[in-house]
Amino acid sequence: MLKLFLPLVLFMLALCFFSCGTGRAANRYGALATVPFAPYKTLDEGIPFEVKDYQNKSKGAPLPVWLAAYLSGGIAELENLNAYTNQYCFILEWSNNSLDMLLRRAEVFKIERDFAPSAFQRIYTRFVQGLTRSPDVVYGNAFETLMKRSISADWTDAHADGSCWAFIAWTGVHSLHTIEGEIGGTESDAVLSDTYKLFVLVTINKTDFQHQFNVIVSSIDLEKTGSKAQSSAFQNITRNNFFSGF
Repeated sequence: MLKLFLPLVLFMLALCFFSCGTGRAANRYGALATVPFAPYKTLDEGIPFEVKDYQNKSKGAPLPVWLAAYLSGGIAELENLNAYTNQYCFILEWSNNSLDMLLRRAEVFKIERDFAPSAFQRIYTRFVQGLTRSPDVVYGNAFETLMKRSISADWTDAHADGSCWAFIAWTGVHSLHTIEGEIGGTESDAVLSDTYKLFVLVTINKTDFQHQFNVIVSSIDLEKTGSKAQSSAFQNITRNNFFSGF
């Protein structure tokens, strides 16, 4: 639920482009087709936590309704609130051990720059739901093209509807599955530090987002992006049922 947001986006983008390139070099995705696919997970995903402090708590204010819903049940619970019936909700997150640094980040937040990676993340997640093979194998080069265009799109009519910082303390026993040396340790000694997180709620009308997504999809020439089977799979998910479960 909680996300190390910017590292996740950069990792997925690099992974997407690298894997596409690898597939092309390996006889049209032949090598990738034999490697089991597992979507990338953030370091803190599924780890229990407790909110120790948050913005305006000292003044007796409750946790904002939108953030309480998100921390409790993720985006699905947030979008079930009456206030967001016709909206897609995105939570942008930043983590830092220094609250001052997070507050500075909040001051320079720009929807035009900061929203696109979140849209990219959600589109990517929808594409890989239930896959057992790399999305490059299933959808062909159209997948790479769409990912590139989604992260560079303007995504007009998105609005920042709230922000709040919180101090997160990880609870219970947990271990991190890491690549040795990636964060200064191995699986046996890697731990998460309690941290401040900045949460920014961005909303966009569902109809507006779907229209902009479909414009991007329509701009992709499927005849130049893969086999007939890949083009068919890409068309099936993007034109028939993409926003079911989005």
